[in-house]
Amino acid sequence: MRFITAATVLLASITSSTFATPVLQELVTRDANGLIDNLRSNNLSRLADALAQNPEVTNTIFQENSKKYFLAPTDDAMQKLPDWVTQNKTILQATLLQHVLNGQFDSNKV
Repeated sequence: MRFITAATVLLASITSSTFATPVLQELVTRDANGLIDNLRSNNLSRLADALAQNPEVTNTIFQENSKKYFLAPTDDAMQKLPDWVTQNKTILQATLLQHVLNGQFDSNKV
């Protein structure tokens, strides 16, 4: 488990997906730019780019003030998304939002 010095985000490795090992990202920050910056600083730049280009996703994520976790796909996983996902804004947004978990979770048990 790694802790970011700014203590805004908690990262923990979880089980492998079909594409790569995702990261459980606790959404402590309530700011889209803060989330994107934290993703970039943790080598999740493809996800950060996707969120920066689709502000509707971060708007939806931060719409309600509740505890959330983001199953953050690695750069490898993002790169392996098929064109029919990445080239269709609606499908890409839905795919990213499916990675948001509402509630409180023990990252060691996910």
